[in-house]
Amino acid sequence: MTQISKSFYALIIFLSLILVVTSKDITCTVAGDCPNFFVCPPNNFVRCIRNLCKCRSLSYKQP
Repeated sequence: MTQISKSFYALIIFLSLILVVTSKDITCTVAGDCPNFFVCPPNNFVRCIRNLCKCRSLSYKQP
């Protein structure tokens, strides 16, 4: 029983570390600085907005 509890807690810690690492904002100066693995939903594209890589729809106009 204790082995299951330890494994469960280890899994929670491991998953939380992954979430922290993957939620880091990616900085840029132009859209070309955004990495290729930055995936956007369909009908969206990557843009550099306020020095951060973000997904925007085709109709979005940058301020």
